[in-house]
Amino acid sequence: MKVSSPRRFCCGALVALALVTSLLTSAPTVFASAPGPSTPVPTNPNARSVTGGYVPYSAKWLAAKNAYLLRTGFTPYTRKGDLSRVPFVLCCPTCGNCNPPPPAAYELSTANVQGVWEPSNGENPNFGPGTANYDDSYTHYKDGNFFFLCGPGAANNALFYWPDPMNFMTSTKIKDPSVGSITTWTSERMRGYITNVAWHIQWPGWSHPGMMDDHYQSYGATLYGLQDGMNWEASGENPSDWSNYFYTIVWWNQSNENTFHQDVVNDISVNFVPVVAEVEALDLPNWKWTSNNIKPQQEKHFITIIGYDDTVGIYYYTDTCAASTTCNFSGSGKDGTILQASQSQMWQAITDVPVNQSTDPSAGDGGWVW
Repeated sequence: MKVSSPRRFCCGALVALALVTSLLTSAPTVFASAPGPSTPVPTNPNARSVTGGYVPYSAKWLAAKNAYLLRTGFTPYTRKGDLSRVPFVLCCPTCGNCNPPPPAAYELSTANVQGVWEPSNGENPNFGPGTANYDDSYTHYKDGNFFFLCGPGAANNALFYWPDPMNFMTSTKIKDPSVGSITTWTSERMRGYITNVAWHIQWPGWSHPGMMDDHYQSYGATLYGLQDGMNWEASGENPSDWSNYFYTIVWWNQSNENTFHQDVVNDISVNFVPVVAEVEALDLPNWKWTSNNIKPQQEKHFITIIGYDDTVGIYYYTDTCAASTTCNFSGSGKDGTILQASQSQMWQAITDVPVNQSTDPSAGDGGWVW
């Protein structure tokens, strides 16, 4: 939960990333001109963190992304650590086969992400109903911020499909700086990587380690933190090219349901990577309302969309907030697994989160990262 808080042309060969930059600057008929120097604008809808504040994305890179021209070069069989993958490419919109009709349904491989869920707060079962509440070093702990790891959890399930991030970290000792708790996690349920993303990684310009806000109780992660943290990790923590790597924020009030669907289809069926969306959890079928069917207070939450089926109008997604850990006091009704919601239901869940583009730790809400 989040507290209320180079390029390949269709008729040519693959080229390296250095050539990508050169082609971007020589294609004015396709891409907008790059912006001049700008003052930090914290509420800019296309902002990312850099030293000293927030500045706009490269307009050319963002135009390529929004035109569905960017390609990861992955195949459905790309594996973790497979760094021989082809570099990012742009398809050529004048070559006739840049964006062919997508498949009516596509789902990424789910074998490794369906069993991922966050640890408990240290007072509830960590390994399924009736199990112990210690960490992976058999140490007891108590930290309420573990109930707000949905952002790092959703990021983990998205980044699993990238070759570079080592989601199966064998052992990670992590300190939550806001409360001082130190816990150790292994590769089981990818909890070592989830906590690493939450409280350890730090990209250039980010004010503190980890995606998570460092207050106690934490406000969780923002869309800004997810965007930048996922780009940093997907790039292999490469300081030279992380900031315009792949992921960008879309605020739902500046878009529409059809565009969201196109973003999901493009990322999943063309680039073979998921989309992370912020949702009103209680709009989703795996979340429970109160017994008198009165909807409780808002539950801002992050999930990972890993598939779609337009023949029946559904999305497939993962949710790392688990029932057995009593995540957010048993709001979730599932332990991991692959879930599905109607496409209209998912859009409703997204648009029920008020848009707040402030960079305050309790804000940065209302959209998706694709």
